[in-house]
Amino acid sequence: MASNYSAIGIPDDSNESLQQFIQQVLESGDVDVNDTPEGKYYIWQENSGGQAWLQVTHDNELLGVAPAFIGQSQLTARISRFIQSEQDNDLEGAIYAWANPQDDSEDSGDYPFLCDVVNAGAVNEANLPITLTLNVSAFAHELTLFADEQEFKQAQQQQDAIFSSQSFIPTGLFNDEQYPDAPPKPLAYFIGHIVDHKLCRHPLTNNQYYWMLVKTLGGTIDVVSATELIEEPINNGGIISGRFWLSTIIS
Repeated sequence: MASNYSAIGIPDDSNESLQQFIQQVLESGDVDVNDTPEGKYYIWQENSGGQAWLQVTHDNELLGVAPAFIGQSQLTARISRFIQSEQDNDLEGAIYAWANPQDDSEDSGDYPFLCDVVNAGAVNEANLPITLTLNVSAFAHELTLFADEQEFKQAQQQQDAIFSSQSFIPTGLFNDEQYPDAPPKPLAYFIGHIVDHKLCRHPLTNNQYYWMLVKTLGGTIDVVSATELIEEPINNGGIISGRFWLSTIIS
């Protein structure tokens, strides 16, 4: 099953494989340290844009590791709130924002969404609300590829709901009927046009993964995906739809 880790070539089929990867990162000698009031991050990056953020307390206790990706996407958003759930540690959190805001209002734009913040420990809530152009990455949990607009429209005819080829639904903000008390999550279903793409190889694990720059409603998003999810050829100008975990780094 595809995960946020496998979307950028990091193995997570077992706790042991993930621990082995963390050890590889620490032994690589190519790690930047980012100190924050809540703790520190050990950051490792590979040339294609994939990153691993090790979350460490000031007492040097490892709390976890977050996958991240730095690409070419640009999505302007009005950030109004920083959110931490009960499951988050001090170095984790998310932002609530509106994409492509129309004015200084906190609740205007193309759509609201929740986005995981990899460097949450560095977020200063005193600066909110604020409008920023974000580099947003979408880690594919499931996806479908269409060669062109015509193939996409033909597939739409077999569906109950008809969507535009540039659509965005912030599914993580909806209540889950099975788990009504569950906190909101940085999940979304969106459809967009593929602007560019590349097959990447993780230098530490040798695993391959795909990167796609996708133009959707509100802006562009970097999509990363495990190879196992790709069943059709990727074409620039083609269309992608799917369900994704959203992530960003606040600078």
